Amino acid sequence: MLASMRAPTVSDSVFAQQAVDETGPAVAALLTENNDENSHWLITARSCVPDDADQIQGTIKLWTGHRKLDLVLTNGGTGFGQRDVTPEAIQPLLTKVAPGITIAMITASLQVTPFAALSRPICGIRGNTVIITLPGSPKAALENLSAVLPTLPHALELARGATTSRAAHDALANPAMPAGPGSSPAALAPAATAAYGSIRLPPRALTSPGKWTWMSRARHATYPSPSPSTLYRRVPANRLRVSPYPLTPVGDALALVREFAKRLPPINVTLSTNIAGAVVAEDIHAREAVPAYRASTMDGYAVNGTSADSVGTFPVFEYVALAGTEPLSLPSGYIARIATGGPLPEGANAVVPIEHSKLVKASSDNQGEDLVELSRAVKPGENVREIGTDVQNNEVILHTGDVISEVGGEVSLLAASGVGQLAVYRRPVVGIMSTGNEVVDVGASGPLHLGQIRDANRPSLLAAVRAAGFECVDLGVTPDHPDHIEAGLRSALERVDVLITTGGVSMGEADILKSILETRLRATIHFGRVLMKPGKPTTFATVPGRTPSDPTKLVFALPGNPSSALVTFHLFAVPALRRMGGLAKPDHTVLRVRLTHDIQLDSRPEYHRAVVTVAEDGTGFVATSTGEQRSSRMASVRGANALLQLPLASDQARSLSKGDLVEALIIGRI
Repeated sequence: MLASMRAPTVSDSVFAQQAVDETGPAVAALLTENNDENSHWLITARSCVPDDADQIQGTIKLWTGHRKLDLVLTNGGTGFGQRDVTPEAIQPLLTKVAPGITIAMITASLQVTPFAALSRPICGIRGNTVIITLPGSPKAALENLSAVLPTLPHALELARGATTSRAAHDALANPAMPAGPGSSPAALAPAATAAYGSIRLPPRALTSPGKWTWMSRARHATYPSPSPSTLYRRVPANRLRVSPYPLTPVGDALALVREFAKRLPPINVTLSTNIAGAVVAEDIHAREAVPAYRASTMDGYAVNGTSADSVGTFPVFEYVALAGTEPLSLPSGYIARIATGGPLPEGANAVVPIEHSKLVKASSDNQGEDLVELSRAVKPGENVREIGTDVQNNEVILHTGDVISEVGGEVSLLAASGVGQLAVYRRPVVGIMSTGNEVVDVGASGPLHLGQIRDANRPSLLAAVRAAGFECVDLGVTPDHPDHIEAGLRSALERVDVLITTGGVSMGEADILKSILETRLRATIHFGRVLMKPGKPTTFATVPGRTPSDPTKLVFALPGNPSSALVTFHLFAVPALRRMGGLAKPDHTVLRVRLTHDIQLDSRPEYHRAVVTVAEDGTGFVATSTGEQRSSRMASVRGANALLQLPLASDQARSLSKGDLVEALIIGRI
């Protein structure tokens, strides 16, 4: 069975970082610790909200509305305290109340402690989502959840609209099924698998494996909940052996990034050379007509009259148009020398090009012209730009969403139309941080010691961010220590809109970045692993501001291997940055390209670094691999301008052949 869920923690003290959330991770661990191929929970993310009814309701509405999750588990806020408002916040949202689940949870806890009578859980259904409120205590939450886990799969099926399953009822009512302390999960598994093992649901916003399992109250009464020491000070004896983060398909991960990469508010800027790449935030009207006067389009002679009047020999009127002065009138029967772009004298209505003229008589000092012969007839208005023929005064010259390109045309139009200030969407400021005790800055003197590596990620990402048109901040290298990482993250998020880190997101003893984000910065990790190669440990999180009015910041925690870092930066971060900067179409251009050689497929969908060029015969594009695709091999990105989107290998296809067509994400110039 596949089921998607989220688990918010409701606590003022945790939200204010005065306490560590132990219950949320414990609940998640309970659902994911025994994954198998038959039944899965899809734990999409965990978050923390204060004991505030409006914020609790807002979160529940989001998760049960737009996200359409199967199950929402809250913990905290169900007691007798003045700030315990979770039941009151959730009850108005329920379309159906489920008192049986509530009774089962309280009954289970009453067998352990009489204080369970002081718990006020409420459970029910909103739309197609089952909502269960658990206590804030890790021990009590696990007792409550384990009491109802056997019935939850069937409850979710019914909430989705399935008809009653006889097999499910038989499995749950089987008197031979052991219960209570000492029950064997293995003994319960066959019936559960028979009832739910073959069920498959359509893809949801997130689809990754998790687990539901049958467990006795006694086992969960002593379930070890994660503590700060086990969360981010791992030692070999207690480190995680299986990632608690589900594998998220790339499409679902991109959808999550799109959801949280919000367009930044507009700002007013002056017209300058560094405006290229900005997105216009409101329609821009010309402040002046272009041209603002009747102007010549040719070097030649301004004439006055009909076509017949422009052929012959004419005296030349010495006409000099001074900036800021009114134009002089052209005497009848005269012509006036004029340059391209110059204002026509009053009375002139056409211009004869200089190529159709001949000097008849020079002035007495041989510097000017007294008489000139014109040999071409021109019509009134010929070679003349009338006022506003290029741009009318107050005309809309750029629309909301238009991009100020690096070509320069938009800047030229704005300047010519008298627009010196304009509203554009603010582009995000990006911070780049490397993490790791072994990482040495490229500028550090002296040889490397055993186990040390040069920091290749930070310089490459700084260059890539600037090339994409965004301001970036170099945040240096942060060592793998909880306090240092926390301080570095906090300082960075005060300065930037988007933080990009590399390293510390895999399964090593020192990979503590995700835990620090969740436990110390109240971050919501929307995905912690992605089903792709390279870049499996890629993590995306949002960090709330210190106050409700402060903006939420985005964190892309990328793998430490250089190729993985660059691939995932281009795949996930670049479209997010463009979207935040106001681009209506922020995604990479995708081209169908033809392979120039065979390529082996992998067990995961692969983003293969390649060079895309125009085919020699001009009929489309071809792609050539950059060679060995190890995530640690930096040369695999050298010269690459595309990521080939390769499918995972199957029994039917384990390789692609020369000439096959594949889709390529274009990340550089062709």
